[in-house]
Amino acid sequence: MGSKTRLRYEAVKVADLTDDQKTAAAILTALAASVTQEDLQEFFLSQVKRIIHGDNPGNWYDNFVASGILSLQDLTGLVVGRVWNVELLGLKDGINRAFTTPADFLPNTQSIWHNGRKLHPALDYLISESGGPGTGYDTVTMVSLIPVSHSLLTADYTAT
Repeated sequence: MGSKTRLRYEAVKVADLTDDQKTAAAILTALAASVTQEDLQEFFLSQVKRIIHGDNPGNWYDNFVASGILSLQDLTGLVVGRVWNVELLGLKDGINRAFTTPADFLPNTQSIWHNGRKLHPALDYLISESGGPGTGYDTVTMVSLIPVSHSLLTADYTAT
């Protein structure tokens, strides 16, 4: 693919319309279809707008909070059953290796953290069902470390 020279404009342009938006098909051809930097920026902004609002044109908002639009961080909190930074329950005495979560979790959805460092499954910890097979995963057994009183053990997981 050859390079293309784009014309520069001499002043910052002001948007003529705040409701114009390129289609998804048009965005795919952005590089080839752009003659000026302004054209390329319009394609870029259209894609950002599509990410935020979907294909519904005419949705530029000055105030996301007043418009009820959540940030990406707020949206991640809406994932059904997903919890973050939950402290593991259990005695941290330099002897105990078994800890539990307040709720059962789906296997392979957990991330376990020790003092801010992400642990590796099978290498650093094992998961199990304290009530036996089919009762729900709720136990984390440390393999590579034995937590002490000042250890911070947390988990991110999808609850059942």
